[in-house]
Amino acid sequence: MSTKRKTKNDILLSNIEVIKTLLINLYTIPKQLAYISQNNKSNFSVSDTTYMKFLNEYLPKEYEQYKKNLYFKTRISKIKEIAKIYTIIEFQFHELNFTGYINGNTKLDLTIEDYKHFMIRYFKN
Repeated sequence: MSTKRKTKNDILLSNIEVIKTLLINLYTIPKQLAYISQNNKSNFSVSDTTYMKFLNEYLPKEYEQYKKNLYFKTRISKIKEIAKIYTIIEFQFHELNFTGYINGNTKLDLTIEDYKHFMIRYFKN
């Protein structure tokens, strides 16, 4: 691993709690990178590819949950329609029949627990 890359990983590691918060709050990857860059005193920048590799390596569960939550968020109008008809989360999930496909070829393994997590955390406040 190059010194430059290791330094970027070190900087990202030192911001891991901030990164977790950004993931939980569903900031887009570009907004996360901008925030992290602004909060570091040195001229710090990292590509989205390097950042996503970092997320996969150091925060795999959080990053996976982030992708699932974004998937549901982008389908919020559909969720709102079904939520008016069905009040039971399990019925909503089965009626929505989400494919889990993002970017046409990446498939998320969506579970009822993922949907419940999203509904409790982001939908029902």
